[in-house]
Amino acid sequence: MSFKAKPRSIKDIREKAELIRTVTEMAMDTKTEQFPILHFAEIIIPQIAEDFTFVIGSKEEMGNNLGLTDIKEKTITIREDVYENAYNGNGRDLFTTAHEVGHVLLHSEQNIQQLARTNKETIKPYENPEWQADTFAAELLMPASMITEDDTVFTVARRFGVSYSAARIRLNKLGIINA
Repeated sequence: MSFKAKPRSIKDIREKAELIRTVTEMAMDTKTEQFPILHFAEIIIPQIAEDFTFVIGSKEEMGNNLGLTDIKEKTITIREDVYENAYNGNGRDLFTTAHEVGHVLLHSEQNIQQLARTNKETIKPYENPEWQADTFAAELLMPASMITEDDTVFTVARRFGVSYSAARIRLNKLGIINA
């Protein structure tokens, strides 16, 4: 079983990510290609999302889960090694953090009872909370407006501080040939 979220288009998710990026840049009085996702998750989320807390969980507690967002309990939990690696600039772990932030920003206004349980086969991508959170993370960390036709996997990974895999997927989804 999986959950079905309120339908969202890439355009809607992109607009939300752009707004978050703009407001964060204004609040921090800085503009940078690499979005400060850890600062956002630890400092800003608790200020803008009512009562949400950012927690670092042990490997024993979390097992194979790299990150978890509990809308009902209002927590984002990132596994300790993922947090440490994200703090050290590991692109995969920064993406994981952005994915969990996406759940908060996209799904917290949706009452937990509204997230309907359904068979995985019946969920359309635009209703899948995991697809939505991945799309949000990509839009936040690698804004379409900042990527050009001349970009490659290597330039995107370096400029935005993401993994090569995330950069490749992003360029493919944007239809950039150099991917």
